[in-house]
Amino acid sequence: MPIILLLLIPILEIAGLVVAAIEIGFLHVVLWTVVTFYWGKYLMSAAPREQAMNDYMKIGAGADIGGKLLTRFLAASLIMIPGFMTDFLGIILLIPFVQKSLIKGIMKAVPKGGIGASFTMHGMQGGPQQKPERKTFADDGIIDADYTVVDEDKEK
Repeated sequence: MPIILLLLIPILEIAGLVVAAIEIGFLHVVLWTVVTFYWGKYLMSAAPREQAMNDYMKIGAGADIGGKLLTRFLAASLIMIPGFMTDFLGIILLIPFVQKSLIKGIMKAVPKGGIGASFTMHGMQGGPQQKPERKTFADDGIIDADYTVVDEDKEK
């Protein structure tokens, strides 16, 4: 069932664009599509990411900034897709309280330990650090050779 809904989205988007072209004019729809594409492209550009990183450096809220970047990326992706439904959903995702509630929902859905991945940072507790074990390899099968550059022009 969800696959059928996924396939319906492009059909509804195209139908919406055709109806809008009939009602408000083809050039207006083309202009809207071009403007929203470049707006989405701007939202994905470096300027918003730099602003988010500046915010991160000021307040140090990693998950919040990461969530804002994720929702902004999703919003920009939806805005870049031609069609009114995806533009509407993208614009909705740019609203701050929608972003916060979406981030909170994602944080509740993800287990505390992460999604099947874990890592351990060694040497950060301040205790004695162990040196890494040094591996040595046997010299079996290694051939030592010398070479000489031969200039073909000098030989003749």
